[in-house]
Amino acid sequence: MLLERENAEQVLSLKENILQAMDSLSLAMAFYDGQKEKVMFNSSFGKFIGGKEKGEAFLWEIPLLGTWLRKEESLQVIEVGSLKLHLRIWGGENDKVVFLEDIGEKERKSREMNYLSTALWHELRTPLTALEGNVVILEEEVKDQFLLDISYKMEQQINRIETTLDNLRQLTSIFQEENQFSTAGELKRTLEEVINNFEDDIRRLDLSLSVDTSLLDKVKALFPFSSADFLILFSNLFSNALKFNYPKGRAEIKLNREEEGVFLELSNTTSNTSREFIKWLFEPSSTFSPRGADGRGVGLYLAKEAVARMGGRISAHYGEGDSVIFRVLLCVEDKNEEN
Repeated sequence: MLLERENAEQVLSLKENILQAMDSLSLAMAFYDGQKEKVMFNSSFGKFIGGKEKGEAFLWEIPLLGTWLRKEESLQVIEVGSLKLHLRIWGGENDKVVFLEDIGEKERKSREMNYLSTALWHELRTPLTALEGNVVILEEEVKDQFLLDISYKMEQQINRIETTLDNLRQLTSIFQEENQFSTAGELKRTLEEVINNFEDDIRRLDLSLSVDTSLLDKVKALFPFSSADFLILFSNLFSNALKFNYPKGRAEIKLNREEEGVFLELSNTTSNTSREFIKWLFEPSSTFSPRGADGRGVGLYLAKEAVARMGGRISAHYGEGDSVIFRVLLCVEDKNEEN
């Protein structure tokens, strides 16, 4: 009898230590004793079942957990209020180990990591793209062989850095969730953040800027692409709208709902009125390089790549006077939802 009591105490102590260790890793865990109908859980688990502190409770005190256990499914996706959780159960008929995981929090962290890595990637890639374009122009204009050789070496090094950046960005995909979606609110925040990042350029140009994102307050459907790709798209579009604009010029951003999905439209005045200009915008730098360098970005080539990953399309044409208009189709997951 004494031996049984000592064994029981050792098992209890072991369970407490395991639960404490899981708590230190922010893992929600519980042990279920089917014979006593009691649950021993850690603090991380307790916050999902009514904000309880770590400890023990009878199953009837936690009816929600009883409902989950009675389903006899080892893996469940459940919703508790605004939370979306993964429930995993291991064990036999009586003794079970239960884990809870906040899917929403995991997805949020994944999106934040993706967004941050993309923002850093874009901030580094944009000046490289501009530098590469200047080198290409230099190769076309300079006749001196010595300078041509130097520019060629510069182009090689730029391409090397670009490739390294692309490879580093690919590493983040290991941590990303598949089938990423974005909400209208996330897209609106991305638009606002990009515009805020270019405040100095807008002031310098004394640009007349009109922004209407009210549609994103009404759209309830999800967008089947990551907000990181949307960041690349809009950053590239907006930076181009400023780069080729002139003092006291104009830029207008608006969104429209049409049968195919949501259209993002950016129109801006431009200092380049050549009709060939639009054709160049979407081409990689190898199109212009006399040496056929394997460049990845000139003009809006990065935006074109992002739109392709998003499953949409992008087009450009000249408007009235010296304005150019870009239209981007943003697909939505549910086309039948009401605005």
